[in-house]
Amino acid sequence: VIQDDPEDCRKLTDLIISNEKKLLVLRRSISEGKMSATSGIIMFSTVIVVSLLISLFVFISSTFKTNQRLKDDLQLSESIFSGVFNDSGIGMATVSLQGKVMNINPYLLQLLGYTREELMSKTFQDITHPDDLEADLKLLKQVLAGEKDTYKLEKRYFHKEGNIIWAMLTVSIARNKDNTPRFFVAQIEDITETRQLIQKLELKNQVLLQTSTELESKLRQLQDFPGHVANPMRGPANGIEMMLGMIIDEKDAAEKENMLELVYKSSKSMNGTLKDLMQILEI
Repeated sequence: VIQDDPEDCRKLTDLIISNEKKLLVLRRSISEGKMSATSGIIMFSTVIVVSLLISLFVFISSTFKTNQRLKDDLQLSESIFSGVFNDSGIGMATVSLQGKVMNINPYLLQLLGYTREELMSKTFQDITHPDDLEADLKLLKQVLAGEKDTYKLEKRYFHKEGNIIWAMLTVSIARNKDNTPRFFVAQIEDITETRQLIQKLELKNQVLLQTSTELESKLRQLQDFPGHVANPMRGPANGIEMMLGMIIDEKDAAEKENMLELVYKSSKSMNGTLKDLMQILEI
């Protein structure tokens, strides 16, 4: 066809060129639309990413400040606890749930006479008087079970040299965030001198009670004393009275003299009895 009709060939060529131009314009339009859409998406994504980064920065900054504040509070609390623990005027110790000594303050070391290494190698059972151990363990179990928050107990400890130390023990428990037991905190106040004074007072009370009993017995004896006096005096007094009546009625002088001799002997006997009774009364 091209060879036979050059005009048609030119028209066909123009048509192809026109179509190519239209396709080019369409492609360019589509490309620009895609680029515009892509730019919008990129811009939107950029805004989101920047917002996320800003939010993340703010969150990290806030978290850091919060953690720093918590860390500072924790350090302050630990510093206060450490100061109270080490400078306390009573014995203090932290003890594991198995009874192992974890930390001891200087006062407790001085009270029990051990070095830190010696006491750290022991359990509280090792230094507790066996007669007080059962009561202590029973109260510990109640604290572990949550039945008690704390308890107090008078108990005896063994000094390194073997003598007995009386103490007022106060035990509380430290717990983790999930409320599980962590360790025990023990406060140990020396009451040895007080207990010794109480024992002395109890001994004196026993002596006083015994003395009181003896005095009551002596008072009962004194209450019975008139009877004890009357019995030995009654015989000689009656005899003297009877003989004096006989002397009055007696006419014979010799017989009167004999009777007066008997009266003298009876009065002498009664005087001796009075002396004996006076000695008893003095006792």
